[in-house]
Parts: sequence; C-alpha cells; structure tokens
Amino acid sequence: MYIPPKNITPVFFVLDKYYNNHITANRKDLRGPQRIIGRLKEHLGEHAEEGDIKNMRDDIAKKFGPTAANDALSLLSSACIYADIMKPRVSHIKIRGSRTRFLSTAELGRFWREVNKIKKEPPKKKCMIDCIVFLLLTGARRHSAVGAKWEDICFVSNTWRLWCEKASTMFSVLLSECALRLLKEIGPKEEGYIFLKSKNIEAGYKVLHREWIDLCKKASIKDAITHDLRRTFATYLSESGAGIHEIQEMLCHKSMRSTMVYAKVTAYSIKMRLEALDKFIKTQ
Repeated sequence: MYIPPKNITPVFFVLDKYYNNHITANRKDLRGPQRIIGRLKEHLGEHAEEGDIKNMRDDIAKKFGPTAANDALSLLSSACIYADIMKPRVSHIKIRGSRTRFLSTAELGRFWREVNKIKKEPPKKKCMIDCIVFLLLTGARRHSAVGAKWEDICFVSNTWRLWCEKASTMFSVLLSECALRLLKEIGPKEEGYIFLKSKNIEAGYKVLHREWIDLCKKASIKDAITHDLRRTFATYLSESGAGIHEIQEMLCHKSMRSTMVYAKVTAYSIKMRLEALDKFIKTQ
C-alpha cells in the first residue's frame, strides 16, 4: 500500500486510481468527473497539503460557486478513501437554503435586447451566446448544452436525445419552436458539437462563463449564474400553468423532490396575482 508523507495528499495518484478503477467502471457519462478532476489537478498539482486544498476550495468557489467547490472536495475525499489514504480535513462550504434566483420580466427584456445586439456583431464576437440562449429556451444543465451534439437532435420529431448524468437515464426532450429556430440558424449538421468549435469542453465552459458575465454586465443583471436560466425556464413554465409532472419531464428530473421547488408559491407569483386582482377590480 502506498503511504504518503504525513499531511500530504498524493493528488494525481488517488485521482488516477479512482478514475481508472472506479468511475470508468460505474459511470457512462465521464464528462462531469473529468471536469472536476481537471480542476483538482490544475489547482493542486501532484502533491498537496491541507492548506493547498483549502485554497483550492476557496478559489473554485469564487470562480464557479460553492457547489462546484464542494463537488471537488467530495470527489477528492472519495478518491482518498478508495485508495485507502486519509482524506484531507478540509470542510465543505455551508450553503444556507436553496438558491431561488431567476430572471424577472424586466431582466429578460434587457437580456434579449443585448443578445440581439451581440448577434449583429461579427461571428467571432458572439462565441457562446447561442448556447446561453439555448440554456434559457430548454432549461438544460450547462454541461448538457455545452456538450450537445447534432446527432442527438431530431428535426422530424423536434426532440433532443439527452443522457442525464445525475439521473443516469436517457431522456427525449421536446424542443420549442424558438429552440428549433435557433438550431436551424446555426446550421444543422450530421455530427459534431453544436456550440463548440473544438472537442475541448472545458475550454467551452470558460468561454461560456466569460460571455455570460459580459452579457449580464451589459444587461444590468446582477447576482446571476448560468444555472439561473434553468430556474427561469422552470419558473415561467409553472407561471404559464404547466403541471409539476410536465416540469419534471422537461427538466429531466428523476425524482419529484427536485421539481417540487417550482411548485412553491413565490413572491413574484403573488405580485402577479395581486396586479391581476387590482386590474380586475378597477374595471368593475
């Protein structure tokens, strides 16, 4: 058994052993673990002390959010346990409550205005803007959209064949007319990635993040992340009268528990109902 020096975690050793012997044997979609392992190796190097791991956690949380940082810590801890090595004593970031942020109607108006401006610029300028719009129109998770391929799109049935890593299930997602129009504008192909110019998915995430930050700045949208587009999609579905089971299917949720957050009454919903009531009373 490999015995590392005291308080030193052999990062490359435990990650490679965990990935090669466990992850590849138990998971079909390897993009998520590959992304996290890439970040761990990039931030930590071959060997790391607990202070290095804590700095890595804080750095990832700053760039990608606390959930991404906790996911990285969890995978590293699991890898250490699998390799029979003491896991680092670095605590997860406490996340109080679930995030409920979604774009308001005013923010959506500014969002579309800036998107239309960017689309009039040269192709090199718009980069991953189409992918950001696709996230809003489908409610897809970021990794699903960035890794979307043409061979999974069926324009006959208007569906997107999507493997959901979290649910370990294949879904057939019905696409809206707006989503289909966006794909046709890009230019349907027989194979290859839809939004990526190369096979480097990690580079695609970085470009997407950069374009999103720039778009939010121009549209005066504050404290928003790309996953909020998924919440926006689901929230407006709920507001339009979609049932909870319909929302579950469109979000590719395996468990109803994940979908129930959108069944809760929101302050926005109450405001809209009160405005409708005021309008009705004034007309009497």
